[in-house]
Amino acid sequence: MLFAVRGHLRLGSTAIAGWNAVAVVILALDWVTILTTPQRKIREIAQQQDLSRFLVFLFVVVTASAALFAVGFLVSVKKSQTGGHFIIHLLLTLLTVIFSWTLVHTVFGLRYAHAFYGDSDDPGVQKHAGGLIFPGDRPPDYFDFAYFSFVVGMTCQVSDVQITSRPMRRLTLAQSILSFGFNTIVLALVINIAVSGL
Repeated sequence: MLFAVRGHLRLGSTAIAGWNAVAVVILALDWVTILTTPQRKIREIAQQQDLSRFLVFLFVVVTASAALFAVGFLVSVKKSQTGGHFIIHLLLTLLTVIFSWTLVHTVFGLRYAHAFYGDSDDPGVQKHAGGLIFPGDRPPDYFDFAYFSFVVGMTCQVSDVQITSRPMRRLTLAQSILSFGFNTIVLALVINIAVSGL
């Protein structure tokens, strides 16, 4: 994709197209894991692949920044582009916002799963840390954590899942604040683009 648009778009648009390609690959890999991993394997995967909280936070900030950069870039390009070039910029921007938003909440979903199935802080206890209570009798799988993450991302609140630990409350609060800011800024920029185009 990057090579297809290279030379036809400005550097900012090429960077946005490159980010979209990276986001699609990461999303595809993450969602294959989410959809195919049985619940009994999550703890093992969590211990092998879990990133530190700082790296997750850094990744999420970079992802959200990419979307905001794309929308800001569209605003600056809008005045100088006409016809087909503007449509390409608009499509790239929309894809960047969609991919970045989805990636932020997918990464949070994986982080919730890894925090839930990670080792307990109590060294004498040989069980997972927990921190969330899902409705029903079955232990949660990756899809349950994705559900929880996307509900928080869309509504900035929890629905039918109870939070029972301080680390999970802090993680949920961080996601809620980030989601509110992200959604508000993107909405404001989109309204700005729509109004200035009239």
